[in-house]
Amino acid sequence: MTNYMRRPLIFSAAQQIAYLERAAAHTLAGWLPKAVAIETKLALGRFLYTSMDNAVATVRAIQSSSLPLGGWAVALPEGWSAYAAEIDAASSDVDLLWSLFADLKVRIRELSTQLLQRTDPIADVYLRERIEATLRSTESQIAWYQALGLPVASEERVRTLRALWDARDNGMMKDSAGLVWAPRDRVPSPARPAHLRHAKRGSISSHAIYPNNGKHTREMFHRMFDEELTTMELFARCSYEHPDMPEEFHWAMARQASDESRHAQMCLDQLAEFGGQYGDMPISDGVYTFHYQYEPCEPGSKRELMWRLLLRSAFEEALSLDGFVLQVRKRDFFEEASVSRVLEAIMADEIHHVRSGWRWSTFLNGGDRAKTREELEQAHAWDLKATEDIRRKFVYENQEEALEELDFVKKRDSFVPKLFPFDLDITLNRVARSAAGMTDEDMAQVVDWGYVKPDAAATSEQP
Repeated sequence: MTNYMRRPLIFSAAQQIAYLERAAAHTLAGWLPKAVAIETKLALGRFLYTSMDNAVATVRAIQSSSLPLGGWAVALPEGWSAYAAEIDAASSDVDLLWSLFADLKVRIRELSTQLLQRTDPIADVYLRERIEATLRSTESQIAWYQALGLPVASEERVRTLRALWDARDNGMMKDSAGLVWAPRDRVPSPARPAHLRHAKRGSISSHAIYPNNGKHTREMFHRMFDEELTTMELFARCSYEHPDMPEEFHWAMARQASDESRHAQMCLDQLAEFGGQYGDMPISDGVYTFHYQYEPCEPGSKRELMWRLLLRSAFEEALSLDGFVLQVRKRDFFEEASVSRVLEAIMADEIHHVRSGWRWSTFLNGGDRAKTREELEQAHAWDLKATEDIRRKFVYENQEEALEELDFVKKRDSFVPKLFPFDLDITLNRVARSAAGMTDEDMAQVVDWGYVKPDAAATSEQP
């Protein structure tokens, strides 16, 4: 007769695996802007969500399965946190990758394998499904790391992590959420490979006019890649820098980081399809550096977090729900189905991101939606002034280039409308914004600011 574990022992083993996955997600959220290699960043963005999802789903499975026994306190000794926090304390991204994928993830693989060997495939099927999913993703991530061919850690680093692992059961018992450590640092600027050229801050973001021109399409996707990459990094840090937020918030930030990674990869693929690659043009990290910190907000404060959620998700990403409709129509006019397909896929994900931005910024305002709109009003006013100041500085320091840009904008605004047999006004996408949880009052705010025209339904209701 096979000696399977009883439920309390299964819960205990499963929560250890869940905690290590949660710790991996927390570490990845902090390191995304610090990793240098672009392809590595994109992979880590997806791994962040996988680890977070594994952790959350496993804890939920434990809680559900333990109800007949009166529930289960998901807690571990403090030594587990000491081990996991040391992974985050890596001295470089190469050191971090080894510590995470050649040590912590290997521990997850071992614990998962042991648990599956001692659980009943019939009686324990639901818990096993969660552990099996964790094991599959863990093995895939370890294989990804091994394929990089990076150097192993120093002997001292190996000894340090081994000693902390051996002492993991020391210390007081703490709730697993309390074992997620405070942020170690602030990262005002994301790391980029040294060979890439940076665009001048304050210059116009695009010189593209012809939608059906390969060069101009490459420029569009090059710019979009920067926006997706930096948004991924920004929201990863939103999670890392606020470990006291609810677990559902961290899951939402991890989901968004993974989505932005996918979007960035789609942009890279389109760049290649149109004969280009990232770095052919000057790059920008402006989305991250602009939204990482705001002069009116105390660094690391909940108001800073709220402004990031409001300005980047609730406001800026919501604009794509309106603007991408016109962009798709333009591409369809020139029969560029591959471009339209990418834009449609990104727009679908933006609904989730906008909903998340409004939900969690409202949460930070105690559930008061009107107060949240007032906060967005203040944030938007600051946003406009800060953007104008950046542009003014660019014009002052680059006067000839600024005059050339002004001439280009005049020509573009005169020429582009003649390319299409339809109106190029951007109209409020009420259906998408409603799906994103926005109220009529939320939508009226952006219309009043002049970014979009009212939708037909709203216009017909006016006297």
